[in-house]
Order: sequence, then C-alpha cells, then structure tokens
Amino acid sequence: MVRSLSCNCMLNLNVFITVYLQEVGRAGRDGLQSTATMFWSPMDIGKNIKHMTDDMRAYIKSETCRRKWLAKHFSDPEPKRIAPAHLCCDICARDCDCGCAPPEPSEERNEEVPLPIQDQTLMDTINILLNQYFHLENSQIASPFASSETMLSNTLAKAISNKYTLYTNASKIEEDFPNVQQSYCVNIATIIQAYLSRS
Repeated sequence: MVRSLSCNCMLNLNVFITVYLQEVGRAGRDGLQSTATMFWSPMDIGKNIKHMTDDMRAYIKSETCRRKWLAKHFSDPEPKRIAPAHLCCDICARDCDCGCAPPEPSEERNEEVPLPIQDQTLMDTINILLNQYFHLENSQIASPFASSETMLSNTLAKAISNKYTLYTNASKIEEDFPNVQQSYCVNIATIIQAYLSRS
C-alpha cells in the first residue's frame, strides 16, 4: 500500500469529472505539495468520443484556475490562493512572477535557450520520464516493432532531453520530428512542462 504519493500521471483520460477528482486526490494526502498531470490531445475530447461528459471537456478546456473551477463545479467554497502561483495549476503558472516557474513556450523561439546549472540532472530525469512514457505508448501496440510504428524510441528521448528547453512546445517537437504523431508531441511537451514546473 502506497502511503504517500507526490506525483500522479494520468495517461488515460477520464470521462467523468468526479472520477478524475478522486484519482488526482490520491496525490498529496500527506499534506505535502504534489502534482497531478493529465495527458490529453484534442482528439481525446471530441464530441464524437463515447461517454465523454461536457463537464470534463469544460474542465480540460478551461482557462481559469483548475482548483477554483473544481470548487465552483462542486459548489465548494473558493480555495485559498496558493503562492507561488506556479504551484497551484498550469493556468496559474502562466501568471506566476516568482521567477521559479518555467518560461511559457513561445512559437517564435528559434534559438537555443541557455541550460541552467543543473542541466545534466534535468536532462537525465527528462530522458527517463520520456522513455517511460514511450514504453507505455509502445506497449499499446501489439507488435515487436512498435517503436518503429510510433517513432517513440530511446534515440528520440535522448534527442529531446538533450535540448529540453526547446521542447516545452509541441509545435517545435512536430517541426523537428515530423514523423512523430501530433498527439505524442503534445504529450511529450506536457511531460517536460510538468517536470520543469516541479524542479
């Protein structure tokens, strides 16, 4: 039995907001800061997706604080503000001015951003996280050559993690690795962003 959980990653999108809330609530039960990351792409929330609820779609597409959205949805009191804001949610992180949050991805970023001092540790960790994600995606394909079909390989993980500051943006990943599906690019960028927001 896991007594404390600080990171919760959801690779399969829930269709009910109540189930999602129950799952993310498993992180941070010890009262310490925790992170819940949901991987999704626009294809996951299409109107033709069977059983996908409108409230789950609204939550995913929301541009307001995730915690406030959930509190309002369930008629709970508005939660207290978390400071610094980047520890609250992905939406609040955009407005955080503490200097610790990762930079917002830019469509116009063409040159490499200088790596921070702890870049080797970050690169190694991102490489491990990407390889774990690639393994999960490849295991969904019943083929011994799954990575040849998905293009999600150790080589790709290494190439992306070596220049992780460039790849917090899915469109940059698509541009540099055109053989990788868009939904995979979105998830890769999300993994990097989620990890950098915790570092």
